[in-house]
Amino acid sequence: MGPVPLHTRAITLRLRWNRPGEVVCEGRLMDIRKRSIVPLGASLRGPGVVHDMTTAIRIDSDRLVIVGVEPAMSSFPYVASEYTEGESCPGRMADVQSVVGTALGDSYAADIRSLVGGRLGCFHIFMLLRVAGPAVIGALRDDYVRERLASNREPNQGEVLWARSVTVDAFKGDGLAVQLHGTLTDTYQRGGPPERGAGPEELERGFEVMADVSSGFPEMTVVEASGRRRPLLPGYGQTGAWEPLDELEELRELSVRKGFTANVQRTLDDPEGLRPESQLIYMMAPVLMQSLPGFLEEMEIPSGGRGGSAPSAALDSCHMWRADGPLDRTARGVGRSELGTD
Repeated sequence: MGPVPLHTRAITLRLRWNRPGEVVCEGRLMDIRKRSIVPLGASLRGPGVVHDMTTAIRIDSDRLVIVGVEPAMSSFPYVASEYTEGESCPGRMADVQSVVGTALGDSYAADIRSLVGGRLGCFHIFMLLRVAGPAVIGALRDDYVRERLASNREPNQGEVLWARSVTVDAFKGDGLAVQLHGTLTDTYQRGGPPERGAGPEELERGFEVMADVSSGFPEMTVVEASGRRRPLLPGYGQTGAWEPLDELEELRELSVRKGFTANVQRTLDDPEGLRPESQLIYMMAPVLMQSLPGFLEEMEIPSGGRGGSAPSAALDSCHMWRADGPLDRTARGVGRSELGTD
């Protein structure tokens, strides 16, 4: 029997030319659970799509400031019900507009977190906004993209400038161990969309990064980490040689809890968080938590009912799982009457 798959997360970012002086970063995040029946409120959910969320972020390419944002949710776990006391995952979507006017500068991560992070909004919408900032900065600093944006020709609205694809797969190891495999691919291209009269998208160049991280529960620390990188060349299927990323070995023993992103940037000497290797690693960390439901049988967690408690790492990760919120109270078996509320 081969490795047991637990979870897959896919994140895509596409930077398009919108109009003179403005680009749009389209982001999408999908989570697919692959093992176990999970209790959610009064129902049980099987494997399948857990999250499917998108953001379209309009950015002033000269000032590097967000001038518009359109978030959307196609699949999400919690709808308004008695169990959630009328709250739902999309309940704070309107608050995402607060990020308009935010600059993609040194304080971007902290600014986004203060506006929609943690218990203030949806973690997955926050994640898309968070990873888009440094990725767009890196793309707009590229000579090829800057040359195209500075050209005198009228932009073909929707034409792709740069695209990123990230996939992270989690597999069950021995006991409660988790093996994470992540791939990040960046491409700089020209052409598209064909429906607007442009030619087909063509690869100019790019690169691919792969990383393997082992961790597990309850420690949630990095046990092993390794990676490699190779260039993508113009033409069909042309690639360069793989080069090892030996510095990823320095991530051993880092805690995959709050503060992990900052610790990765510090360990990899990447204070701005612009290196694709850094971005791939900290996009892998949340998949560890998403893998936890795949261990319900091994951890002898009840398959239904109101007993048990949420993992401490989940508390205040989003507005639905805020400490002392409806989900947390229900998980702890604390009724509203016990809290003195209606």
